[in-house]
Amino acid sequence: MTPFAALVPLPPAGAGFYRSLGLAPFLGGRIVLAERPDPPGAVLVWPGEPGVFYDFEGNLHRRAPAPADAGPLAGDPRPLGVLYGVRDLVDSIAWYQETLGLTLVHYDPESDWAELRGGEGLAVLLTFAADENRRGVLVLEVADAAAFVRAHPRPVWTRGTGWGRLAAYADPAGNPLLFIDRSGSG
Repeated sequence: MTPFAALVPLPPAGAGFYRSLGLAPFLGGRIVLAERPDPPGAVLVWPGEPGVFYDFEGNLHRRAPAPADAGPLAGDPRPLGVLYGVRDLVDSIAWYQETLGLTLVHYDPESDWAELRGGEGLAVLLTFAADENRRGVLVLEVADAAAFVRAHPRPVWTRGTGWGRLAAYADPAGNPLLFIDRSGSG
């Protein structure tokens, strides 16, 4: 099963923020921006009859018919997936493999990071988070996170890792966005 969209709720004035980052909001196979207060943060949208379900960690997922494709995403960032914070990374990986049939494509126990995929769609990204108030984070891949930050100043934080660089932003509604590159340069 392949997730076809990430849903990010935003206030009516929030679309300009996404345009400023080179992300034209649209209904399509990648990102759906919706003017709704619920759910907080990003969620993955899976094909199927409308409804919601939760994984065993309590992360929200939605089912919906695929929207009409509105064409390619404008700008440099490419949607990678939705990141969920989980209490037990190994158990969560097993749940996504067994329940949704996803394949583990990357697991780094030292940085508490896993990536699962179910085809060409968006990834499910997992990381350790002890906080009970966690919410899904939209993750976008860029060629060079440092150059992205220079072009779009004022990230919430930046960080280098052994496999790449990260830059976190928050949209006007407080939805978290994480831009990553996989440079391996830290």
